[in-house]
Amino acid sequence: ERSQTITDALAGANRLLAQGKPDEARRLLDPVAARFPEEAELKHLLEVVQQAQQSQVLQEERTRIQKLLDDALQHELRFDWPAALAAVEAGLKQFPHSAGLKAAAERIRENLRASEKQRTLAAVVQA
Repeated sequence: ERSQTITDALAGANRLLAQGKPDEARRLLDPVAARFPEEAELKHLLEVVQQAQQSQVLQEERTRIQKLLDDALQHELRFDWPAALAAVEAGLKQFPHSAGLKAAAERIRENLRASEKQRTLAAVVQA
């Protein structure tokens, strides 16, 4: 029974990992690993599952950051610097460590300053 339980858990978890479902694999393995904590194969597969979970979280974060950057770019293409900056700054609140969002914010701020200078010069020329 012990051997079959472990074999079934390993096979099921590997199948779930192959399907891109590390959370489900973890739920399958945890109770079996708790029952048989000395099993090296279970320990190893739990480490693999944990790495897959972390990788999945990072990929989801990258996807969300890219969507924020894409949204900001749409505003930039319309020269709507305040809206672009607002989108990026909202993203920085969620992902303050994102180098891409930080760089976009700086680029947009520079464009906003340049745009304001152009408006000021245009107003002076017209006056």
